[in-house]
Amino acid sequence: MDEVLHSVDVVRPELARRYVAHELRSHLGIVISVARLLDADNSEPRVARLKLMAALRGSADLLVRLLDDWAGSGTAGPHAGFKFEFAELELSSWLNSWRCNYLVSAVDPSSFDDAKLRLKLLDPLARIVVDPDRLSQCLLNLVSNAFKYGNGAQGVVIEVDRRGNEIFISVVDSGPGLAAEQVSQLFQPFMRLRQNPCVPGQGLGLSLTRLLAGAMQGRVEAHSVLGSGSRFTLVFPAAEQTEIHSGSDAGTRHSTCS
Repeated sequence: MDEVLHSVDVVRPELARRYVAHELRSHLGIVISVARLLDADNSEPRVARLKLMAALRGSADLLVRLLDDWAGSGTAGPHAGFKFEFAELELSSWLNSWRCNYLVSAVDPSSFDDAKLRLKLLDPLARIVVDPDRLSQCLLNLVSNAFKYGNGAQGVVIEVDRRGNEIFISVVDSGPGLAAEQVSQLFQPFMRLRQNPCVPGQGLGLSLTRLLAGAMQGRVEAHSVLGSGSRFTLVFPAAEQTEIHSGSDAGTRHSTCS
């Protein structure tokens, strides 16, 4: 079952605040997790500690932006008060850095290894114009869901491809998949993929991903077959098809994984 979703709805102030609170909770969790790791084991090699510090700084920087988002979430609008700073990204290096930070800042880093989150660069030269922080939010929601609801033991793949003038960033898992009726509803606010009381969440991450992607001239596609895993795809125009907004000078806030 496939579903293609664009962000076009005006967001009510109360839902906008819930969106921002969702993201604040996610990134505060990363900050707390990394801080505990740094405090618990001073014997970590210097390189590992530097990676943890980079992940900590990245999440702290994004928390500052999210607090600004909270301040702007009191009025209805199409972007829920989120502001955007566009920059051109070369996805190969950016995603390598993002993947590194995700792995070192996982709630239980000892349970992760490189093979559990792999990059598949079918177009290693792909470039897009987006807000790097907002793209990071989208990926965090999709990858976290893939590990929570998919078969994390078999790993998750982030795949980059190009078709015509569009770039496709897919998060692929080998989990139990979703029925057609679930796929048609899962991007609605407060819709949980599965009602599992052991898995925390409010059902806001996917609808927020839809909103953020749409605000960056993108869309979200979902493909899932019950029993055969799921593929969630962010689709953006290739960089040469997009104008960078004047005054948009945001850069990445991610470390190099080595």
